[in-house]
Amino acid sequence: LSESEYVSVISSQRLYDIARIMGKDERSSLDRETAMEIARRADARWMLLGSIHQTEPYFSLAGQLIDVSTGDVIASQLIAGEPGDDIFPLIDKLTTEVKNDLTLPSAAMQEQDRMVADVTTHSSTAYRYYIEGIDYFDKFYMDEARACFSKAVEHDSTFAMAYYYLTRVTSGEKADKNLKLASTYMDKVSQKEKFYIRSLQAAKASDYSGAIEHLEQLLKRYPDEKEALFLIANYYYSKRNIEKLAEYLERVIALDPFHKSSYNMLAYAYHFLGKNERSIEMADRYVALAPDEANPYDTRGDLLNRMGRFDEAIESYEKAVEIKPDFSSSRLALIYLNLFRRQYSRAEERVAEYAESGMENAESQANLYLSHIYIFRGETDSALKIIDMELEKNRSGKNYSLLGEGYYTKAMIYDGLGNYDRAIEYIRKAEEAVSSDLPSKSLSYKHAEIVFLARAGKFDEAERFLEDYGSRTEDIPLRVGRYYYCRGVIAFEKGDYKTAISELKQSLEDRKSFSYLTNYLLARSYIKTEQYAEAIDIFEENLNNYDLWRMYYGIQDSKTYYYLGLANEKLGRNEKAVKMYDYFLEIWKDADPGFTELADARQRLKRLKNRS
Repeated sequence: LSESEYVSVISSQRLYDIARIMGKDERSSLDRETAMEIARRADARWMLLGSIHQTEPYFSLAGQLIDVSTGDVIASQLIAGEPGDDIFPLIDKLTTEVKNDLTLPSAAMQEQDRMVADVTTHSSTAYRYYIEGIDYFDKFYMDEARACFSKAVEHDSTFAMAYYYLTRVTSGEKADKNLKLASTYMDKVSQKEKFYIRSLQAAKASDYSGAIEHLEQLLKRYPDEKEALFLIANYYYSKRNIEKLAEYLERVIALDPFHKSSYNMLAYAYHFLGKNERSIEMADRYVALAPDEANPYDTRGDLLNRMGRFDEAIESYEKAVEIKPDFSSSRLALIYLNLFRRQYSRAEERVAEYAESGMENAESQANLYLSHIYIFRGETDSALKIIDMELEKNRSGKNYSLLGEGYYTKAMIYDGLGNYDRAIEYIRKAEEAVSSDLPSKSLSYKHAEIVFLARAGKFDEAERFLEDYGSRTEDIPLRVGRYYYCRGVIAFEKGDYKTAISELKQSLEDRKSFSYLTNYLLARSYIKTEQYAEAIDIFEENLNNYDLWRMYYGIQDSKTYYYLGLANEKLGRNEKAVKMYDYFLEIWKDADPGFTELADARQRLKRLKNRS
């Protein structure tokens, strides 16, 4: 019925939302009086009641078409099948009879009525797995959702919407393959679902404006389609338009005050907008709606972490892994929270727990996380040995994601050591690995390659690559921000620090999100131009940010204390400078030799202490 241009069918999800607002939680226990009230609140003109009249020796369906304004039955239907028929053909017959009973324009009778199985699946088993997958997907239990959608396509290899959701729960080549299959069988979905698939096609190509446009077209026909509103909010997040993100999420909640995922994202949105009290309020509502799920506690932990309430954050993350021991994001947060606080032993314990969590590739991933602990200590030789062991293991298994991460981490180590040729070598290997997994991600590490080329003094090559990169930013905030970051690096390496400051500020403005490395180089540029107070503010901002990506910059993070000592010393704040130099030397007491900052910090500390 919803395929007809002349009938607007209120979705079952909208009806369930209204039922929940009325305090009716059970979908299967609505009496006629309650159903009538739901229909009135939904502004429906007609309501169709139905039942399976019999199942043996054949299916028989009974239907009643009711005028919502009066409660009168205006038509009845009784549809009988043949022995051996499944339920789907009977629904097709019922559709035809209902359209005949409605007061529709004559043109409605000329529409092609597609069989319901042709726009879903011919397999009831596949459909059951599909519905289970949706339930897991809504809980953020992506492993379980992926298993259900995979089972669905095992039973029906042409089930387009199962492939659509598989695209959303997989990555790399698998996601590309699933999206291709969803597109191939797109003629087997409803008009509404075609909008979703086309939107996902655009989003996978980083065309977020196009993705939004497809969903806006869907909303013109189905204005109460909250999933479309929610996805538009997600795409505005990808465009770093937080105001629009919050606006669309509030529209979802207006339709469904119980929409867990919207409270999840609104909690982050209000934090990004500087409304921390409102942010925690949304997180608490999310927890209240789903107290037995892991993700609400993970979200609350993230926000408390960002607000500097670390002990509360750890408590929330621990609750998440208590509910679901293989909930990876909370497991990872418990590692980096301890790492950033320089509680190395506790971080190592968390790594060991991660390795034993039962997650896919848990041991390999845990070893890469262990390498970061050594990097933060300045023990780069030990870190490199661990990474090399995992690279060797994952090369044979072609685990491109782990290969890309391992090569990137090696490149960052060599960058921190000043060995830029090796950094270039390994960042190119990282690019090759992620491109093998997902060609659309070929630009993921290109900005890092440009940075290392500039630091190696290969300016012509760096600027040539940067020009190409700039032509491919597609107005995506992250890419535009990285473009100006690269310009800032090139200016810095050429000794033009004022230009570097200008370019790096532009990067932060266009990126519309926090960037540890951009801040780090901006602070160093301020030191070069003797703007020491400004440098201190930015270095301290970095240290107060407990974002995941900070974990990948262990050398820079530790050197920050050296630069804070230097800046404070230049401002005559000798007591503070001593404290920073002392701390830097303490956290790098076992660091590998060769870091010039260690020798300089010792000399400066000795000189300052002698003065006192």
